[in-house]
Amino acid sequence: MLAPVPETAAEWIVRLNGPALSAAERKALSLWLSEDSARLKELEELRIVWQIAGRTVALPDITARLTADMGQASRPAVRRNARRIAIAGALAVAASICVVVIAERTDRSGAVALANGSNVQTAVGQIQHYMLPDASSVTVAADSEVSVKFTEGQREIALGRGELYLQVAHDQARPFTVMAGTHSVTVTGTQFNLDFDAARNVLEVAVTEGRVNVGLGAGPDAQKVEKLKAGDVVLFEASGDMVRSRLTPKQAADWRQGALHFDQTRLRDAIVEMNRYAAKPIVATDEKITTLTLTGRFEARDTASFIYALETVFGLKTVETPRAWEISFQN
Repeated sequence: MLAPVPETAAEWIVRLNGPALSAAERKALSLWLSEDSARLKELEELRIVWQIAGRTVALPDITARLTADMGQASRPAVRRNARRIAIAGALAVAASICVVVIAERTDRSGAVALANGSNVQTAVGQIQHYMLPDASSVTVAADSEVSVKFTEGQREIALGRGELYLQVAHDQARPFTVMAGTHSVTVTGTQFNLDFDAARNVLEVAVTEGRVNVGLGAGPDAQKVEKLKAGDVVLFEASGDMVRSRLTPKQAADWRQGALHFDQTRLRDAIVEMNRYAAKPIVATDEKITTLTLTGRFEARDTASFIYALETVFGLKTVETPRAWEISFQN
């Protein structure tokens, strides 16, 4: 049985926090928004409420109850009940929802087609898949920024902050370059993951397939070029120094399936990764905490388990404030 199409902002919020929308669902959402100019504002207001609310009810439970109620959509009373349940879920669940991206064109997989000159900024909690003008594809992680600039002789995108996974269509005559701060990554066709800390100008490159060239500066002017091959996961500092990781490329890109892997990762970097998906950010109150190192695998949206690990492994304490989870050393 096909699930009924959501009819209210609350129902769409719950649906958006589930699996990625299909092409048909994207079309339905676009149509729903176009029917009433006030709907986008209502959706955004509920998204904000959802983000800042405390976590008291598990999302799968809410989704299951909502789906069950919506299955009887022919009864108005049940429809109203479904809306109440959805709103209660929005107020109770600590999870972030993507800012809705509507595009005129999508491919058969439902990916949004990005035109040359596009700029994309994903919200906390959002993962979005796009098709580029050359048939390459890019998956953009939460809280990330990407812009597209293609010319006749060069394919270029800029990673302003955050993380992405690229599957580059082969074109020997037209190289593909990703700029991230002072770093450049150039290929003609391959698959790789980039994680960029814009504040510190640090870039992690994980090569899944093919080869990539990483340098300081762009194109022919790039300096200190390093050639990486499939299987390499390397961290490039702002100075140009490089550190090899024991993570596999699959682990580095596992955020696409909702998992984050850390291998002797400084806590400041692990917190940045977790905060991309956290409804309420984690904040270290002592700079010394950020220098601790962490190894392990965590569910991206499971802030509670991550905090519990910090308390257990490092003996830290956590205080919840209206705006954040503050972690500190025990007195």
